[in-house]
Amino acid sequence: MNTNHILTRSVPSPNDLQFLEDRLYEFNSDQTGQEDGQLFGFFIRNEQDEIVAGCCGWTWAHACQIQSLWVHSSWRGHGYGRTLLESAENEARERNCKVILIGSYSFQAPAFYQKCGYELAWQLNDFPPGHQHCYLIKRFAETENDSILSTKPWTFLIYEVKKMSSWQSHIIKLYLNYIKFRRLQRPHEKLRQLTDSGAAGKFRNHCMKT
Repeated sequence: MNTNHILTRSVPSPNDLQFLEDRLYEFNSDQTGQEDGQLFGFFIRNEQDEIVAGCCGWTWAHACQIQSLWVHSSWRGHGYGRTLLESAENEARERNCKVILIGSYSFQAPAFYQKCGYELAWQLNDFPPGHQHCYLIKRFAETENDSILSTKPWTFLIYEVKKMSSWQSHIIKLYLNYIKFRRLQRPHEKLRQLTDSGAAGKFRNHCMKT
C-alpha cells in the first residue's frame, strides 16, 4: 500500500461532503446487505416561490431519519410543521420503514415531536451549554405493514368493501369524511371496528366524545 499522502485543511464543499457520504453508504451497504437508501424532501413555498418551510432526510434499512425540519418564524403556529412531519412519516411508511429518528435541541421542538407520538430515547445535557440535545424516535406498529391492513386506510377499505352490507359502507364513508378533520394516528383500526356489529352506535358515540 502506498503510504505517501497529503493532508489538507479546508472548509468542505458540498461535493466533498457528498463524496464522504457516498463512501460511507457504500461501506454500510456492503456490511449489511441493505441497499435501499434514498433521500427525501418536502418544501412549502410562498407566492414568490420562496421556501418558507421544509424538511429533509433519508430512509435506509427500514429506518427513516429526519435531518432537518424548519418553518419560517412568521409562518409558525399554522400547522405547517405538522404537515411536513406527517408528509415525512407517510413517505417512511411507503418505503416500509419501521422507525423514525429525529434530533432536536431543547430550545427547538422536542415537545412538539412528543405531542406527535415521538418518544425521548436519549438526551445529552448541557449541549449546547444550558440546553440539551434530544434524540427522539417513533415506531410504526407491525400491523401497519400487513398486506391487508395497509398503512393507508383506503387500501383496507378497498379490500373490505366487497364484504360490507350497505349500512356498513355508509358508515365507512361517514368515517372517512370525519377523519379528515380529526388527526387519528391509527384510522385503519377504527375502520376495522366499524365493520363489526353495532358500528353505527359506536361511531356516533365516538364522534360525540372527541
